[in-house]
Amino acid sequence: MENNLTAINNIKTSTWEIAFENILSNEICICIGFFDPDNKSVVFQDLSFGFSIIDKDSTQIVLEEKYPKGSETYIETDQKYLLYYNCNLKFGRNYNFKIWSKNASIHSENSHEFSIPIPDKPHKSWSWNGDVWESPKPYPNDGLIYVWDEENQQWIVNKNIPTAGTHYLDQETGNWILVPQYELS
Repeated sequence: MENNLTAINNIKTSTWEIAFENILSNEICICIGFFDPDNKSVVFQDLSFGFSIIDKDSTQIVLEEKYPKGSETYIETDQKYLLYYNCNLKFGRNYNFKIWSKNASIHSENSHEFSIPIPDKPHKSWSWNGDVWESPKPYPNDGLIYVWDEENQQWIVNKNIPTAGTHYLDQETGNWILVPQYELS
């Protein structure tokens, strides 16, 4: 399930509605849309829009985008979202999402604050380094798949290697990893 940050502009009132749903990881899908409550499609008049994400703790802009790009022009859409933008943010941080648009010379903007929670601690002995959970001993770098043995405080070769096409949780990054479609030996 994706984390969706949605921003939808009512083209008639020039107001933005922003929602952040399913905070489960640091992988965010920003979905930006426009709608006309009186019509099935939205007709644009020289539309431009953009967004930024600011780390509230450092006040640094971590992402900033403006549209249209290059020689693109938005004329009309009947789709719920005009843009899908995927990004990765840091765990344990507070952010401010700012969005703006200009259509038919009418400017509108809004902002929304949100947090990316730190993932659950995978093992009692692990510590948070500000970005990921770290085990007391580094993960072996020999190409094999290991699991952490908390009782013995060591990495052991995973005897239950997941089958091809499935996912497993990388304990160091907190990301789900796709098992390749070939057999590991």
